[in-house]
Amino acid sequence: MGPQTAVLLASPEVAQMPNITERASLLDRELDEAFARAGAISAIGASGPREWPRASLYALAFTASELVSAGALAPRDAADLVMGMWMAGVQRG
Repeated sequence: MGPQTAVLLASPEVAQMPNITERASLLDRELDEAFARAGAISAIGASGPREWPRASLYALAFTASELVSAGALAPRDAADLVMGMWMAGVQRG
């Protein structure tokens, strides 16, 4: 996710696969809408750009992926770590 997704979607081969690019765009929109609703009810902080919660989630997922690949993080621990760090950050925002 994150930079990996951007690199993947920038690939000429992938750019010609509308299903993948459409699904990625749809996921981004759905996440942004869900985060906006969560911000409206103060479930997450509402400061910063609208894309901030999605971008920070992608960045944490990318970091976890890199650490799993390097053997520094157990795959079974990655999701909980990403979501715990993300929720701690966005609740303060």
